[in-house]
Amino acid sequence: MSKIKTSSASTIGDRRDVRKKPGTQLSLPNDPLKIGLPSWVIQDGNYGDFKAGSRVQFALDFYCENLIPLEEYSIQRRSIKHVEDDQYRVVAQIVHTHAEWTVLDFGFLAYQDRFLSADLKVGDWVRGEISLSVDHFAYFERLSRQTNAPALIYTWQIDKIELLTAPWIQDASGLKRRDTSKWGWKEIPKTDAWKHNDGNAEYIFTCAKLSDEARAEFG
Repeated sequence: MSKIKTSSASTIGDRRDVRKKPGTQLSLPNDPLKIGLPSWVIQDGNYGDFKAGSRVQFALDFYCENLIPLEEYSIQRRSIKHVEDDQYRVVAQIVHTHAEWTVLDFGFLAYQDRFLSADLKVGDWVRGEISLSVDHFAYFERLSRQTNAPALIYTWQIDKIELLTAPWIQDASGLKRRDTSKWGWKEIPKTDAWKHNDGNAEYIFTCAKLSDEARAEFG
């Protein structure tokens, strides 16, 4: 699940180790994506609750601990392969860099709100394992207003919403985390960010992009 961390009071949980599965290659840009959303994003007032079957607008936020530059002789072709949950293996081109954030193009445009590396520049090709989530707020509130910021807000159809059902447990250090031995998802008709999992819910949306056109603001 995207950006799930161990936490104390305001926490969301822990990340699982990604199991190395063959994965499913997507046929860009038509195949739906699985996109994560923690309940705090809704609770902060950035969005209302979401409903399956609805059309929505948001940018994609990606999380990656390490992007590996492609060698010059490697095949440089955008690709995205589903691993599990909201996790993907991608081959992508860097299309925007800034001291605060980076944008990748792997058939979809997505940002991460941190500077990746001084060794990586616009036009470089990279590969890595990423998780995808709904823009928490950094892009639509702030980054989209910067000079030369690329448009990242797509229109999506939410085909399915799933709720993480793994219970919370307390580890030896006293931190709450998800019980990974009981990892699972339950399909639900809509989010209820304040009630699901006592306000600490994790969702995955199965979404289809309705248009290749992206915007820098909602509308």
